[in-house]
Amino acid sequence: MMGKTLKNCAIVRCFDYFLSRGEAICRASVPGRIGRWFSRVYAHSAVKRGMDAFRERGCAAEFSLYGRAMAVLHRLCARFGLWLLPILHASLIYRGCTAAGRWCLGIAKGSVLGRLWAKAGFDFRRFLIFVFSLYLPIDWMLRDVLKIAALASVWDELFFLGSAAVVVWLRIKDRNWDGKTRVTALDIPILLFCAVGFFLMCVNAPVPSIAVAGLRATIQYMLWFFVIARLLRDRGDLFTLCAGIAAVGVAMALHGIAQFILAVPIPDSWTTDSEAAIRTRAFSITGSPNILGAYLVLTAPIIAGFIYQLEKPWAKFLCWGCLGAEMLCLLATYSKGAWVGMVVAVLTFALLLDRRLLGVLAGGVSAVMFVPSISTRIAFLFTDEFATASAIGGRSLRWGIGLGLLEENPLFGFGLGRFGGAVAMQNQYLEITEDFYYFYMDNYYLKIAVEMGYIGIIFFAFLMICLLITGVKAVMRAEPHKVTNLRADGSVKRHHYTGGVKPMITGIAAGLTGVAAHCFFENIFEEPYMMALFWGLAAAVAVGTKCGNAKHSRE
Repeated sequence: MMGKTLKNCAIVRCFDYFLSRGEAICRASVPGRIGRWFSRVYAHSAVKRGMDAFRERGCAAEFSLYGRAMAVLHRLCARFGLWLLPILHASLIYRGCTAAGRWCLGIAKGSVLGRLWAKAGFDFRRFLIFVFSLYLPIDWMLRDVLKIAALASVWDELFFLGSAAVVVWLRIKDRNWDGKTRVTALDIPILLFCAVGFFLMCVNAPVPSIAVAGLRATIQYMLWFFVIARLLRDRGDLFTLCAGIAAVGVAMALHGIAQFILAVPIPDSWTTDSEAAIRTRAFSITGSPNILGAYLVLTAPIIAGFIYQLEKPWAKFLCWGCLGAEMLCLLATYSKGAWVGMVVAVLTFALLLDRRLLGVLAGGVSAVMFVPSISTRIAFLFTDEFATASAIGGRSLRWGIGLGLLEENPLFGFGLGRFGGAVAMQNQYLEITEDFYYFYMDNYYLKIAVEMGYIGIIFFAFLMICLLITGVKAVMRAEPHKVTNLRADGSVKRHHYTGGVKPMITGIAAGLTGVAAHCFFENIFEEPYMMALFWGLAAAVAVGTKCGNAKHSRE
């Protein structure tokens, strides 16, 4: 009933009318005719054949020495399970835990929470995925609300170890699971970067404790990739992960909008004297407009993917509202780096799924330029005052100092944890002078280069390029479940995406690309939850096609 109401309401009908009219005008225009000509030429070109071969090429990592080693480990786990499971099933501990679990399920079965659990098809594995998607609010609750320092400092490590233990247990228990080893194209690049980090820590550690802390901050949360890649099994798991992370983003967006409306006080350092029109900046529970902007860049394309993927009109309408709230909050952060990241994310989403969004992007950017506070902040970038401020205490000065430190030891770097990030800020053991002092680099790639030298940044760049290639291939191979509506003359009127994982995978890939672009202007990965969620979603991209091809576990 609600779906029919939404379909027949004036707003939706006007939107459909203007969209169809705009598409008709574009098709009849010179650029539209040129685009169709290129499409016909591309269909029979060598480039098309090369892209098809790229899409169909399997994962070489599965047949590598690493892949064979993982297959051997998988068989060993299966054999170990044949011996271990009968002993566990007969033990008092296992029977006691099973009885306690049945008792808890019996109590919760009739409750609202129990019914929601059953309707969502949750089991313990999917529950872990859902908890992971709530990484940020859980961390915020423990650190800033409950202020349980002892638990706040270790909960994420305990959660990681527990999740890894569940992965091992499922590997032993579910011997016939068709996911097998779940070797991906990103496994080796991540392990190589971790190995290089360990090597640099050993050869360039003036203060060993700081080097260990620096390595931990750099690679620890990457390891979530391996756990999430092995927890995800079907479309329901993928939906749970994306929906949870996106829901947190929407909640923070609404909170940020409320902060902006109420003009919550902010530090003077967040604005300059020439930006008097900016009353406040949204930061929500992150404590930083830039980090909030990065989270919105990560989640907004995922919500856009849901708009294409979900079938029910009320669900699409809800996602449109959530996407609008996130875009409004992104503007309220006044984070220039996040704005750049969002433009990159939208470009990526449009090129991979729907090129009509390029016109929407151009129109949106043109419209927001008429907002005085936004146009003033952007125009400030091209003034002599900004150049002077940047050279005195801004990014230009910071990047210059960082490059100077890199020149002291270009091959191995200045040392892990010694400069440019949170570990260095917390362990300022070098003497502060007029020419040297500690600060955040405001460029994560430069921070990696300064601490790890050319060796580290080369392997990190290789990792990020592999991630980009994996994302493109995942989108190309994902099942779109696309339904095409035709006009009376047989031409394509509109494409609808109904239920496939391609829009969802595209949204994840676009969000990751946007955050990667934002890292050129901020130390985004200095926040543990941002790095954990980034690599968790990277795992979803790497195994998303397998999840999409697998049946829903409750279907």
